[in-house]
Parts: sequence; structure tokens; C-alpha cells
Amino acid sequence: MLAGGCSSSGSEKSTGDSDDPLTGADLSIASEEQAGEIGDRKVTADEYRAAFGRFRACLSTAGFELTDVALEDGVYDFALPDAAVQEGADQECYRREYYFTDLLWQMSPR
Repeated sequence: MLAGGCSSSGSEKSTGDSDDPLTGADLSIASEEQAGEIGDRKVTADEYRAAFGRFRACLSTAGFELTDVALEDGVYDFALPDAAVQEGADQECYRREYYFTDLLWQMSPR
């Protein structure tokens, strides 16, 4: 098991200002739902939980289940099967459904 983290369409890049943590990021990999969550560069607790739920569901659809899931200090901690990493499902699902939301959430004061 590895600790860890799903992808989508297009080639949109963030062109925000220097305070924008997503400046230069290829946002085209984000699902429509994740793009909606990060559009204002602020993530609510509900958006963070929803993004994690989609990430988890994406992995499940690919045949993998997260284990040891815990919400610690407002951040999800989990483990995933090595096979999910070897097959690339972890990164595909993480990037598509959770990556940018997770990044903004962890960088924001709570």
C-alpha cells in the first residue's frame, strides 16, 4: 500500500497573478466538477469533501479501494493499493477529481 492520490479534457492553463498557486498549471486535466470548485481559487470544506469523494469513486470504478481513510486536521489521509499506482489509476483519478482542489485546500488558512 502507498499513501496517496484522478484527470480530464483540453489544454487550459491558469494565467492568474503571482499569488495564484495555480499559475501555469494545466487545468484542462480537471473534471468539470473540479474546475467549478477551483474557479474562484477558494475551496470550501464541502467542495474539498466532494472532490475527495469523486476521487475515491473514480478509483473504485477502476477496481481499487482506498484504505485507512482518515480526516486529520481537516486533510484526508489514506492508503491505496500498489496496483493502483502501477496501473496509473491513482494519478488519473487524483488529477481529474482532486488534485487542484486538494492543493488549494491545503494551502489555504482554515
